[in-house]
Amino acid sequence: MLEAKLEELTRAVERLTAAVEGATLNPAQRQAVEAAAASASTVVDTGDTADIPLDEPIQEIEPVPAPSRKELRDMCLALVRADGANKPKVKAAIKAHGGTLIEDVPEENMSDLKAALEAF
Repeated sequence: MLEAKLEELTRAVERLTAAVEGATLNPAQRQAVEAAAASASTVVDTGDTADIPLDEPIQEIEPVPAPSRKELRDMCLALVRADGANKPKVKAAIKAHGGTLIEDVPEENMSDLKAALEAF
């Protein structure tokens, strides 16, 4: 079922893209796009949807909380202590995320900074 939905959404995006670009298409191209759009509107029943209850609510995914400044500071210290060559990399990562010190990094960038530090 998901594959069919993905294919349907892909075709819809392609139709929208073609509609936006429609002004630049020659008549033969426009006819080909319209034919593709017409054939894409047909949904194929794969028969694998019988087991999926349609009335179940979609499960909400809770956002992961941003790391604390202490957690980031500890990560930086561990990286530098493990290998002194990491010090310029750590400083560059902090700077790339909006600060010269961890305390200067904006709250919204802290998760990205943690991911960058974990990549070392």
